[in-house]
Amino acid sequence: MLARDIMHGPVISVERETPVADIAKLLIEKRISAVPVIDDSGALAGIVSEEDLIHRERAGTEIGRPWWLRIFANDQILADDYVRSHGMRATDVMTSEVISVPEDAPLLKIVELMAKNHIRRVVVRDGNRPVGMISRADVLRAVDEIEQTRQSTDRDREIRTLLLTELRKQPWFRLQDQDVAVSGGVVTYRGVVGTPSEQAALRVAAEAVPGVVRVMDLTLAESDTTLF
Repeated sequence: MLARDIMHGPVISVERETPVADIAKLLIEKRISAVPVIDDSGALAGIVSEEDLIHRERAGTEIGRPWWLRIFANDQILADDYVRSHGMRATDVMTSEVISVPEDAPLLKIVELMAKNHIRRVVVRDGNRPVGMISRADVLRAVDEIEQTRQSTDRDREIRTLLLTELRKQPWFRLQDQDVAVSGGVVTYRGVVGTPSEQAALRVAAEAVPGVVRVMDLTLAESDTTLF
């Protein structure tokens, strides 16, 4: 599963000059937790999250650094803090170092990035342009989908094994193993059988296996093939 398969898109973004108040309103209206910031060419320039805005309000007149860190902060750091706590535009409050992935990034890579960088979301990009967002909830849904698919595959394999074991005991069974398939609990028969009675017997055998939800009989009886 790739980034493009689990991302939310098209992405909602803002420009560098977008007012902070408009960004806050956008997050609330769209029920999202962050927006990428793009430059004049549409390339990814940064990201503004709800955490950025909350920290800005909580800081008041300055970023809330512990007093012992402020002792070692140089003038540039203090000036940057002032801009982030007082700035009125996206470019003032955004995080410039954005963790992003290309559209074809595998799910495992995304999980590793989130864990390593302790982040809640990643931006998906096409080249330098943001095209989607992936949150931790999106990742969890993808993992759950993979697990559900795996479990379904295991159940299908078990159903097929039980069904073939039963069919091989029957003297009337003439299909090849590859003519019996199971997917999502649906049993599909293909091939040629002797009579319509054998078709009915195949259906009954499948329906007796726990977990079977439907039987698709695509076989032809020899009595039918003589018509061609």
